[in-house]
Amino acid sequence: ILAMLESFLHPLNPDTLFSSDQLPGSLANHITIHTKQFPDLTGVKVALFGVNDQRLDGLNIGASQGADACRREFYRLMKPKTWFNVVDLGNVDAGDTLEDTLFAVQTVLHELSALDICAVVLGGDEKLASLQYHALKNRSASIELVYCGRQINLREGSWMNKIVLDESSFLFNLTTLAYQTYLTEQESLDAMERLFFDPVRLGTLRNRLGLAEPCLRSAHLAVFDCGAIR
Repeated sequence: ILAMLESFLHPLNPDTLFSSDQLPGSLANHITIHTKQFPDLTGVKVALFGVNDQRLDGLNIGASQGADACRREFYRLMKPKTWFNVVDLGNVDAGDTLEDTLFAVQTVLHELSALDICAVVLGGDEKLASLQYHALKNRSASIELVYCGRQINLREGSWMNKIVLDESSFLFNLTTLAYQTYLTEQESLDAMERLFFDPVRLGTLRNRLGLAEPCLRSAHLAVFDCGAIR
């Protein structure tokens, strides 16, 4: 498994990720990072990896550079009192075709799932959410999905629609956080109601942020669209 993972995941350049003002307690000093030698995965609970492919930018131009941008901010944060064994496995770089990139991501996700390691994927667009969902299907009889984004799109062909309509679907519940009414079609909201899913509007979430906590705590998969920040 390690040989297969190493063939898809490229090491990181620490000179571009770490700042001079990072303190000893920062996460940069408490995460095993793939810079030269591929990390040992024994006892690892969480593994991060990025996806660098401009063809996955979608409407978020520059998302292919998002993995390292997230790392630069993340590594500056301080380690909490309770901490797990976490590794950063590096990046899946763009393949000759988009299908090559998606195959590499899917393979990494399935191998990490087989090792019972929680995967955190940085970069790319929502197509990757479907790959993550399918990697989880063999591990749970029912999956709770949380999506934080400015728009709910259950139209035919969307990644969310494909998950909901998957014949072998194990989807138990879908919660959408921070959607904006003026960006979401009424048909999608009606479908959420018919399926007894849980849409939470941005205004509601702002007033009662605590609504998100139980949803995220019980989620098997959480998808965060950085467009929700804007």
